[in-house]
Amino acid sequence: MAATSGGPTSLVGKTFDCSFGPFVPRLTVLSPTELHVRATIGATQIDEVVKSDLTGVRPDLFIMSWTEQSGNFVVQVQDHENKVVHNYARLADGQLFCAQGSFSRYRRPDRVSHRAARTTRTVVRPLDEYRSTFPSK
Repeated sequence: MAATSGGPTSLVGKTFDCSFGPFVPRLTVLSPTELHVRATIGATQIDEVVKSDLTGVRPDLFIMSWTEQSGNFVVQVQDHENKVVHNYARLADGQLFCAQGSFSRYRRPDRVSHRAARTTRTVVRPLDEYRSTFPSK
């Protein structure tokens, strides 16, 4: 199972990308009642902390809802085990935006590079040490 198994508190501090084709909002769960939403939709950028409701249905399956400052009301069913997200939004102008997409945990590049730095080591030896390993003719 994924690293998100458990209740809603297992998501706290984690960041996820929800990919709906060209629209990829990034969600950071700050607490079971607070969410940081970042997204770009055309010329509109969203970068706000919103009040949210987060409910665990079963391990790795969550329902999350929030209202953005613009008035958009969003409900997501997030299946962390299968990496699928279902998005249902009532936009401020009354339109519906329903989509299914993929769901992935965002990892900061600096964390990946630190891990790579620990596993990849460069050994520099003096040239004379290398020459001594090969017999001369």
